[in-house]
Amino acid sequence: MPSSPKNRSLRALSLLLVASVSATSIPSLAAPPTEQEQAIAKDLFDKGVKLMDEFKCDEGPIDLKKCREARDAFKRAYELTGALGALRNLAYVEEGLGMVASAARSFRDLARKAPLDPKPERRKWADFARAEADKLEPRVPHLIVKVVDKAPGTKITLDGVDLAEAAWNTPIDVDPGKHAVHAEAPGRLNFEASATLDEKQDKTISVVLDVDAKPTTDTTKGSSKVGPIVVTAIGIVGVGVGLGLGYASMKKRDDSCDANKLCDPQGLDDGRSLATTSTIVTSAGAAVLVAGVLWWVLTPSSKPGEPRKDIATHVAPWAARDGAGLAAFGEF
Repeated sequence: MPSSPKNRSLRALSLLLVASVSATSIPSLAAPPTEQEQAIAKDLFDKGVKLMDEFKCDEGPIDLKKCREARDAFKRAYELTGALGALRNLAYVEEGLGMVASAARSFRDLARKAPLDPKPERRKWADFARAEADKLEPRVPHLIVKVVDKAPGTKITLDGVDLAEAAWNTPIDVDPGKHAVHAEAPGRLNFEASATLDEKQDKTISVVLDVDAKPTTDTTKGSSKVGPIVVTAIGIVGVGVGLGLGYASMKKRDDSCDANKLCDPQGLDDGRSLATTSTIVTSAGAAVLVAGVLWWVLTPSSKPGEPRKDIATHVAPWAARDGAGLAAFGEF
């Protein structure tokens, strides 16, 4: 890290010049950046240098928000072109932000890639990058995600990023601050935990995935009462139709007789026929209505969290010489 503002400014200027001539270190298997990507990366680099210089992000930031913007700018510039100047500044800003694990990681990347750069002056960066990483190493905190009982299909994330199984039960370099662990597996209750680490501190989060003892039946809804409502409504309609036919039969008989009590036989027969139909329909409607009410009463409403209680309910017609209707039968 530079020891004075003057050195810091000289370093920022030198890195800016490196970026301006498209000095990049690109993995041999990666496609070369396009002109548009190079232009965007240069703009990002310039923005990062300006913020880093103004807010002293590499020496101890005076504005965390602006220095995080600088880090983001350098990171995206590096991702676009692989420019070692962006990677170097990224490492210094991360160190200034106290992100010692990220800074050490960036310096190690720089130490690995600098010797492969085609320009001799940048190959020398490997030595100081390695020295910076070694200096930061004792300050790096470590988090162990210990899986107590590995269940089939277990998945773990650290700070929202999938954690490979190879990283379980082993110290992981993390930046100081709060870190969250989430774990899940089929048939197990989800696990959530977090830990806050300071520099040089090591902590362990033990992941325990308890068996999910919840019943497999539907525990969120009670038994459906749609059926009882429909049957009750049919019964009400049936009773209404039957009473209407009864009124029509009385009207028919009244209309068949004059003031002298002389009645038309055909009219009386029609009235009696309507009366019989009225009795049957009213009886059937009343039976259906009673069946619907009974079904409603016999169907429990389960509370949330309780298993549903299923009741086998049947509605069957019946008939006799004096009427007809429907009967409800249930097993509960």
